[in-house]
Amino acid sequence: MEEPSLLPSLVPFLLVTVIFFVFTIPIARRKGKGIGFAALSLIPFVTPFILLYLASLTDKAVLDRLAALEGKSQ
Repeated sequence: MEEPSLLPSLVPFLLVTVIFFVFTIPIARRKGKGIGFAALSLIPFVTPFILLYLASLTDKAVLDRLAALEGKSQ
């Protein structure tokens, strides 16, 4: 008897990882991080931690507006 191939059982896991990566790219850009940081979400068990970290960051646009306001007050 032949042993079942491992690849078909990994396809759903890899598909979910790629889907998370696709959603991580715009979040990382909005937070001011590069695509290299979003690529860390391709590591399977690191993905939830990367997404939680990105969600906890303040948007870059908000930080820029805050810096502009601070510059006006000085």
